[in-house]
Amino acid sequence: MGANANSQPYSPTWHPPASSGGNKRKLSTGIALIGEPAVIFLDEPSTGMDPVARRLLWDTVARARESGKAIIITSHR
Repeated sequence: MGANANSQPYSPTWHPPASSGGNKRKLSTGIALIGEPAVIFLDEPSTGMDPVARRLLWDTVARARESGKAIIITSHR
């Protein structure tokens, strides 16, 4: 449990650097899809994403829908 070449020594209070909003959305969407659930809830999934990431996200959501999953998406418009 020592340090490696790219990090500081182990600390139970260490936290990873902050991520952008878009990266957090990509991560939460991936986590939502990883367990192959029958129903997927997404709260404004593309907020903060760049156009390429947004297109990839919606393509992934479409594939999940085509595979028979129920998808519930919220929008605050």
